[in-house]
Amino acid sequence: MAIGGYPTAFILKDTSTVSVGASSSQSSALTNNSLHYRIVCSCDTHIEVGSNPTATTGSAMLPAYTIEYLVIPEGSKIAFLRFSTQSGTAYITECTR
Repeated sequence: MAIGGYPTAFILKDTSTVSVGASSSQSSALTNNSLHYRIVCSCDTHIEVGSNPTATTGSAMLPAYTIEYLVIPEGSKIAFLRFSTQSGTAYITECTR
C-alpha cells in the first residue's frame, strides 16, 4: 500500500492467531474500527473474508510468510484453509495510523 509513492506506515496493535489446517477455520469477529489489518501465515493458505466465511480452494491464496495488508469491515471474520499438506498458524494484527 502506498500513498504518494511512499510506503504506508502503520502502528501495530493487538495480534490474534488462527490455526490453519485441512478444514476452514475462522477468526473471531474483527473489532478494529480503523479497519486495517496485517495478515501473515506460516504456511501457504487460502483466505476468505465475510460475516461467516468459509475458505475453499477457490479462495484467494496467500503464500507462506507473505505480509498482506487488508481493509476489512468491522465485525467481519477471516477464514483460513491450508493450500497443501503443511498446517500452520495465521497471525492477524490490528493496524492504525
